Amino acid sequence: MGDLNELIRRMDEALDGKDIKAALALCAEDAVVEFPGREPIRGRDAIKSFFQMQFDAARNSERTLLAEAVSGSTAMREWSDTRTMTGPLTMPDGRTIPATGKRATHKMVTVVEAEGDLIKSVHFYFDRMEVLAQLGLAPTASAV
Repeated sequence: MGDLNELIRRMDEALDGKDIKAALALCAEDAVVEFPGREPIRGRDAIKSFFQMQFDAARNSERTLLAEAVSGSTAMREWSDTRTMTGPLTMPDGRTIPATGKRATHKMVTVVEAEGDLIKSVHFYFDRMEVLAQLGLAPTASAV
């Protein structure tokens, strides 16, 4: 196996540059992305569509790496993520929500597993309702 830190650094650069082609080249053909509230996203074609939807919904996403740990072929990373919903967001049930123009900041953890020199899976963990509330798409805790 190659250097997992280097593989993840290259993925970060691709995603920060919104370069889906470069990001997909780092993923195994049968890679899986797990994202809160969605069925697992399997294979490069599905991952490409998912990345494009995320980029279309928030063109100005800013991530800050807070902590990371690597063990063998697995990396765990904690992030702070801030984005403004500048475009439509496709919900897991297929509905499209128009842009709200609102900004959301939240923390998330990603667990990345590699196989050989490719990313095999990425699991995202974050409070989806917190993000939706900040975007005006769900009630806030004070309103419940």
